[in-house]
Amino acid sequence: MKRTLIAAPAVLLLLLSCARIHGPLNTSVANHPWLTLLLLAGAASMVRSRRMGDATRRLGHLFFESRDAAFYSAVWVAAVVLYSLAGRIIFQSQPHLDDGVASLFQARLFARGEIVTGLAPARDFFWQIFVLDDSNGLPHRCGMYPPGWPALLVPGVWLGMPWIINPILGGALAVAAAMLAAEMFNRTTGRIAALLTLMSPYAAVLSATFLSHIATALLCTLCAWSVFRLVRTGTWHYGAVAGLTWGWAFLCRPLTALVVGTVIALIPLFSFKQALKAWRAVALALLLAGAAGGIQAGFQKVTTGDASTPGHVLGMGRRGKFGFVKLDWARTHTPRLGMEHTLDRLRFLNDRLTGWPVGVFVLAAIPLFCRSARWRDAWLLLPVISLAFVYAFYWYYEILFPARYLEAGTPLVLVLAGRGLQIIFEKSPSAKYPAAAVLACLLFALITVPADYLSAFEPDHGDVEPNLMRTLKKHGVENAVVFYDAVDRDPIYYHAFNDYYATAFLHNDIDLKGDVVFARNLRERNVELFALYPGRRYYLYRYSREKQKPAFYEMIPEEELFEVITLDELKN
Repeated sequence: MKRTLIAAPAVLLLLLSCARIHGPLNTSVANHPWLTLLLLAGAASMVRSRRMGDATRRLGHLFFESRDAAFYSAVWVAAVVLYSLAGRIIFQSQPHLDDGVASLFQARLFARGEIVTGLAPARDFFWQIFVLDDSNGLPHRCGMYPPGWPALLVPGVWLGMPWIINPILGGALAVAAAMLAAEMFNRTTGRIAALLTLMSPYAAVLSATFLSHIATALLCTLCAWSVFRLVRTGTWHYGAVAGLTWGWAFLCRPLTALVVGTVIALIPLFSFKQALKAWRAVALALLLAGAAGGIQAGFQKVTTGDASTPGHVLGMGRRGKFGFVKLDWARTHTPRLGMEHTLDRLRFLNDRLTGWPVGVFVLAAIPLFCRSARWRDAWLLLPVISLAFVYAFYWYYEILFPARYLEAGTPLVLVLAGRGLQIIFEKSPSAKYPAAAVLACLLFALITVPADYLSAFEPDHGDVEPNLMRTLKKHGVENAVVFYDAVDRDPIYYHAFNDYYATAFLHNDIDLKGDVVFARNLRERNVELFALYPGRRYYLYRYSREKQKPAFYEMIPEEELFEVITLDELKN
C-alpha cells in the first residue's frame, strides 16, 4: 500500500507528460535523429577510451570530492557568467515583456525612496500596461505587481545594472538545489542536482529575463531546505530563514508561494514528533511568514488605496479573473482549455527543463519505483503537480516562456532527477555506460538547444523590440521628444498588433523630464506636447511589425502641423 502511494504521483506525471504528441522524449530527437545517434556513439567511444576514461575519473573526483564551499562557489560563478551572457545575447540586457517593464519601473521608484510617483502630465501619451495611474482611478503612478521582486531589483538599479540580478539569483538557485538535495539525500545527489540546474536551458532563459519566477523558485527552495533543517536540528534560526524566505516569495508571487508553501508545510506534518520538539522555531517561521501578509496589505493600501485590493485587480480588470469563467464577449476559459494548457506546460518542462533527449520526468520517476523509495521522493513532485493543477484555472497560457508559472517547483523536480541519475550509476554493473549516456545527453543539450529553443526568441520577441536606442544613437538625438508607434501586422508573434511602446517607456525618466522623452504617437494630438516640452526637437519613430524594421522621421512643427523629414525609411 505504501509503495502504491509513493509511486502514484510519478505514474500520474508520466501519463500527463506523455499525453501530448511527442511522448517522453525531447522533441529535438525527432528533429535531429541522426545527430542524436552520432552523439551517443561519440560519447560511448570517448568514455571507452583509456585516456578519456582517466580524464573522466579525474573530473569525477574533482566534481564529487571537492569541498562544498569551493564547489558551490564554482557553480554560482559559472551560472552567473552563463546566464549573464544569455541575457546579453538573447535579450540585450533589458526586459522583453510588459511584466518586466512594470517591475523595473517600480524598482526605480523604490531605488529613489518612493512607492508611488506623480501622474504623467498628459496621461494618454505615456500610458503603459501594468503601470497603474489615473486611468485606474488613482492619484499617482506605480507598478501593478507585489513589492518583493522590484525590491530585489533595487541594488541592480543603483549599480546601473538591473539585468544582473536574475543571473545572480539563478546561480544561487543552482546552489540551493544542491543544498536541498544534499540535505534530503546525500552530497552526490546534491552535486548532480546542481549540474542539472546549472545546465538547464529553461533556467538559463528565465534567469536572463526580468521576470520574478527565478527569485520565487530560489526563495521557495531555500524555504524547503530550511524547514528540513529545522525539523532535523530544532534550531531556531532555521525557523527564521524559513519564515523570511517564504514571506519574500509571497511578496514576489503570492499565489505561487501559497501553493508551494502548503506543500512545504507537509514536511513537519510527516515528521510530527521532531517538529513538535522544535515548536518555538516553527512558531517563529509562521510569525515571520505572516508578517509578509501585513507588508503586502500595507503596500496595497499605499498603491491601490485599499489594503485588500491587489494591483492586478485594477490593472487587469476582467482579464484578472481566475477560474472557468467568461472573460469577455470573445473568450471563455473552460475545463478543456485548462487541461490543454496544463498538458502543454508539462510537455514543455519535460522537453526543456534539462534539454536532454530523455524527458526529465522519466529521470524523476526512477527513484519512485525503487524499493528504497520514501515519502520524501514523492513529495518532491508535489509542488509542480500542485502548481499545474492550480494554474489550470487561469485562462492565460504563457506562450513566450511556457510553464513559467510552474518554475517554483522545478528545482525539486531536478533534485529528484538527480536522485534518479545517482541510482542509475549505483545499479549499473559498470560506470562507463551511464557516464557515456550522461555525456551524450549533455552534448545533445548544448548542440541542439540553441537551434531548437533559443531560436524562438529571434529576431524579435515579447513586448520590446531592439532597434530604438540604436536608431537614436545613430542620429545623435538630444533634447527631443520622440513619438513612438507601430504599424502593419506581425505575421509571427502571437500578439499581432502589439504596439511595442514598452520599448520606449523603458527609457523614459520617471518624472518625464529626461533629455529625450518618449511619447505615444497620437497623431493630431501630438501638438499638445509642444507647450509641455518647448524648445525641443521632435521625431517620429515608426516600427513595422511585418518587416521588423524601424522608420525614423524628424517632425518640424509649423502652425500646429508637422512637416516630416525622412531620416530612415523602411526598406524591404
